Amino acid sequence: MDAQPDGRRKRQFGVGKLLLLTSCIAVLLGSCTAVHRARSKQAQLLTRLATSEAEAAMGQLRVMNMADMLDARQGNPFFKEDGIAGQGNPFFKADLQRQDLSQTVIRSTQALFVHANLQGSDLTNARLTGGGGSFQKANFVEARLQGCELSGAHAAFQLANFDKADLRDAVLSGETATLQGASLAGADLRGARLIGGPASMQNCNLDGTKFQGADLSGLGSNSLQACFFAAPPVYDEQTVFPTDFDPVAEGWWRE
Repeated sequence: MDAQPDGRRKRQFGVGKLLLLTSCIAVLLGSCTAVHRARSKQAQLLTRLATSEAEAAMGQLRVMNMADMLDARQGNPFFKEDGIAGQGNPFFKADLQRQDLSQTVIRSTQALFVHANLQGSDLTNARLTGGGGSFQKANFVEARLQGCELSGAHAAFQLANFDKADLRDAVLSGETATLQGASLAGADLRGARLIGGPASMQNCNLDGTKFQGADLSGLGSNSLQACFFAAPPVYDEQTVFPTDFDPVAEGWWRE
């Protein structure tokens, strides 16, 4: 048997082997590219999911940012028990002036925000629903309440102060004796809706209040007759009144 030069066997590569090797390298590169693309898509998906979850969490926080404090026994800092009227009510005498409460959603069967200070606060598109007596003596002076829905039951909003508040397109709803002794002086209720049962708005201050386009048809009989003002409240042809109310006879000014 002839010995190979230098004691080494030279390996010969044919064209077929070169093609096979090239194919293997191409497959390997393609596989790496596919893995890279898959990982990139996975990272993008995780980023979107994280963003979505963060947005959802923020949305949930907006809904729950105050509702989770409704129970005094859970450490609610706005729950007062001082032995006077309104004791044990969520947010009783809460000092929330100039706070951003926009889009906040709270639902409770208890009286909410009794004697609370919400002066200058932003409650745009908020949804606050409470039981009887909600919002009594609450201070909404110069508050932004555009598009909000504030709802109580019997005697809601009694002695509440909405002076110079922005209530455009808002809804204030209650039952018997709603808004008694309240003040809406200089408030903007264009496009707003007021709902109340019998004896609502007795002794309510409507000094210069804007009611253009407002729906007042949900107020009880004789409600608006029991209001007072120095500068007449303003209405227009789109304002809807209770069937028994004549704004001209009551001294209202038509725009």
